[in-house]
Amino acid sequence: MGSIKTSLLVGPQSQYDSSLFFQYQQGKSIAISTYSGVFNTNPRIDDPEVIICDDAHAADNYVADLWTLTIQRVKHKDLFISIHRLLQSAIPDYVNYQIDLGVIKPSEEHVDLISNISCYEYIPELERILGEFTKNDKDLMYSWSVLSSHLESCSIYISAKSIEIRPIIPPSLNHQPFSGAKQRIYMSATLGEDGDIERVFGVKKIARLPIPEEWHKRSTGRRLILFPRQSSDLDPKETVIEMIKKVPRALILVPDNNNLKEWEEKLSKSHTIVKSDDIEQNLDKFTRCSSPSILLLATRYDGIDLPADDCRFMVLDGEPSASGLQEMYMRTRLFASSQLYNRIRTRITQAMGRCTRDESDYSVVIILDDKLTKRCCTKNFTQGMHPELQAEISFGLQNSMDYTTSDFVELSEAFLNRVPEWQEAEQDIRKQRDSFEKTPDSTVISLAKAMPYEIDYVYASWQGQHEKALTLAQKVLEAIEGGSDLKPYRAFWYHQAATSAFLAWKYLDNETFKNATVSYLEKSAASCSLTWIEKLRSDLSGNSNKLIDRELPLQEWFQQIDSLLQEWGISGSKFAKKLTETQRIIEAQEAKKFENGLAILGRMLGAKTHQWKDDGAPDGLWIFGDLVAFVFEAKTNESPTKGISLDTVTQAGRHEVRTRADKLIPEFMPCFTIIISPRTTIDKLTLPHLQEISYMSHEDIVKLFNNAAMVFERLRASASGNSDEALLDNALKFYSEKSVDLQSIRNLLTKTKLKDLSVQ
Repeated sequence: MGSIKTSLLVGPQSQYDSSLFFQYQQGKSIAISTYSGVFNTNPRIDDPEVIICDDAHAADNYVADLWTLTIQRVKHKDLFISIHRLLQSAIPDYVNYQIDLGVIKPSEEHVDLISNISCYEYIPELERILGEFTKNDKDLMYSWSVLSSHLESCSIYISAKSIEIRPIIPPSLNHQPFSGAKQRIYMSATLGEDGDIERVFGVKKIARLPIPEEWHKRSTGRRLILFPRQSSDLDPKETVIEMIKKVPRALILVPDNNNLKEWEEKLSKSHTIVKSDDIEQNLDKFTRCSSPSILLLATRYDGIDLPADDCRFMVLDGEPSASGLQEMYMRTRLFASSQLYNRIRTRITQAMGRCTRDESDYSVVIILDDKLTKRCCTKNFTQGMHPELQAEISFGLQNSMDYTTSDFVELSEAFLNRVPEWQEAEQDIRKQRDSFEKTPDSTVISLAKAMPYEIDYVYASWQGQHEKALTLAQKVLEAIEGGSDLKPYRAFWYHQAATSAFLAWKYLDNETFKNATVSYLEKSAASCSLTWIEKLRSDLSGNSNKLIDRELPLQEWFQQIDSLLQEWGISGSKFAKKLTETQRIIEAQEAKKFENGLAILGRMLGAKTHQWKDDGAPDGLWIFGDLVAFVFEAKTNESPTKGISLDTVTQAGRHEVRTRADKLIPEFMPCFTIIISPRTTIDKLTLPHLQEISYMSHEDIVKLFNNAAMVFERLRASASGNSDEALLDNALKFYSEKSVDLQSIRNLLTKTKLKDLSVQ
């Protein structure tokens, strides 16, 4: 049998090798190209009979890119400003605040949706602006040419850094080079059953090949997966650096350039640093480097193969996630993770396998990210993985508890050197593997049932058939009804249904659709806590209720709590040590210690916190989403026998001004000033200056901590067996029962005013 000839057609289409392209056109070779080689507005590969989509699980951004217009604030400054100016009244308040603020940390970037309902009247002008700005911009003109006639069928996502306009699922069957193929083959070892791969490609039916017998006992090598953050008495990064010193080459994968620079600074003096620009053609600069070397890559968790001695040590310092705003909105704003579990799990599985490419391969994998560590400690997440990987994670967690740096180094060396003692550990992993099964997520059936309706919805909406789209959105909602895991996803689809009903009303002038719009917005608001949805409903119904205009920011509240859970760990002894340490400093009279404890208490209660370093500044700030802020003046080191002094009151009276001057909170957010003191009376000289400053005793703060600690421990105990959405529901229940929920905290902190105290 003769070999199959191939034509490598990558890079700019105008620069394809003409002889190779001609061989492909004649059917004498198979074209090998990137996804963009087919998914662009005018592909030269325009009539393939068979398309083989390799690494199909990782194709979401590549496929959607043709139908996605991404406007970067820095790169497309004038266009970004023009759109922001036009849509400012339709943009959620907190995003407007961050845009005005300018520089935002990646971890604090706020992504939101600009509803098509709120910006409907601006669409003609938005089309004009986009047409004008994109006509000479090669980055944008092609995507805009695809979207320009379908803008009202797209979602518009915005952050302080970019704007993303796209349909929720790419309507790829409208793209002839893809839809015209007689056969499409999707290659992946990690396809799920929830319909995610169908959503990625915008097709309703993809047949799956049966899983081979004994599949659960097969693997692509052995990984020693270790979790340094499970040990409380060491610096995780310094521990990893000590481990890296023992190997000739290491791969480090990070989520952004800030992390990349931090690693580069730590390792550049001792290692040759190889980055993405160095491996565009091949990996030789890394694999053939004569000195100790590090392959340091940002946002690249797939497509790198380092088998055998090419690399046997890798570090995952960040959870693999998509860069698009739509997924960020789902995960960080709606806090909807369950419908993305298979996609997230697949990315993690693929990332962990970069250095183990066959059954005889082996590599150390270091998990250095708090969120990723929490994922691996969460049973209902890991149970959807291959049994071999479940066993490796389980073994790694068991052997990362309270280890010292030297313990990690010794274990890593024993594994890499294949010492005889390792065989006992190998047998343990295999025994655990045989006890594990891959268990589908509880949401799989609902998501699979909803998938064909979701895809039909996108095509109907794309064609302007809004009444039909509304019917299909209703079918999606019927498929995903019930249970907390898909509650945020239902909120998303209630809004989609409202959008279709609204557009049907505008086109058909039928009041029934207006009423349906209001109804679906009400249901969407009830399923999440986005203020703009409730405001939209109120405005549209004509029954605006100012008392409920600003919803409790439950997603942001829980994100702060969950972030601290991740940091302290949902397994291991680190949590107990951190809690004990916090209790000690919250009880301390020494100012600096107490201020640190106050900041941690704020996080336990769901606040984003800030601490100043200069003299005379406030002693702490708690910010609860976009709802409310509390700024503190702490005098825990004062004698309780006297009254609160004039100096203390006048100093506290300036704190809100300082907070706003530092642009730590938006103008629309109320800010309350709290004095914390062991004193229970006020000096008579303070009477003209009391304003509306509130008061809490040091003892009251300690009691608040004790209640918060009990709830936090209870929440942590439930974390390993619950999805993010279920854990949020638990948090609401547990915090409310102990009266440390968001509304109770607001009432508690503002209950007692200085003017209520006795005068001394």
